[in-house]
Amino acid sequence: MSEEAKCDCQRCGQPIAFPQEMARQDVSCPHCGRETTLFLPQVSIENPGTTAPAKNDETKTEMPDTTKVLFLIIGFAAVLIPLAFFIHHQNVVAQRERNLQELLNPHASIRDQIDASRDAARLHQEHVDWLAKEEAAQAQHESDQHFVDNLYHDATNKLPPPPTPEEIAAAEIAAAIDKANDERVKRHAEEARTNAVRWLQTLATNGDASAQYRLALHFLTGDGCATNRAEAVRWFKIAAAGGSGEASNKLATLKP
Repeated sequence: MSEEAKCDCQRCGQPIAFPQEMARQDVSCPHCGRETTLFLPQVSIENPGTTAPAKNDETKTEMPDTTKVLFLIIGFAAVLIPLAFFIHHQNVVAQRERNLQELLNPHASIRDQIDASRDAARLHQEHVDWLAKEEAAQAQHESDQHFVDNLYHDATNKLPPPPTPEEIAAAEIAAAIDKANDERVKRHAEEARTNAVRWLQTLATNGDASAQYRLALHFLTGDGCATNRAEAVRWFKIAAAGGSGEASNKLATLKP
């Protein structure tokens, strides 16, 4: 029969007895019911008669937050400090090169000053030219405005005086008379056309082919009477039968 061994539960810490051949197997703890791994106890080197406490794989020492922040700051410093030294070194090298160029070419700064002076003189001349153009444009505008004012003054002086109230009343009376005369003329014209239709009907009834043709035209166009196409066609046919060639041609052009 195999020898028994004991180990502590990795969950609750209570001792568990088990056969040695079951070492390194996962079993359910009889005390807490959770799963744990069986392991053989290790003999302590300092005290051979005792066993060393088992190592718990799940027990881990967490790093404090302040330590994490400190390591993070140290990491940033390790990156930024060399970068700052590199940038400073590049600036120093560039400044040394500029100083060397000035020593080798002492007239360069003088040429730069001359160029700057020329640019300033050019800008000043452009500004002077622009002011001259603005003054000329303003003078032209004032001259044009004066010319327009003179034209308006001359046109105002040449306008006829406004009509007096008597002239306005006379004009309104004349307009009313003209309107009345127009209405009277229209009324007389309508009466004349109506009378003409009545006389044409009398002549057409008596067998006058020309009167029959003209009466048909009045019925067709509604001149002096109400428009009546059927009556117009009837009188065209009567006139054509009476020997009117115009009536025959008109009947040929009329659509059925």
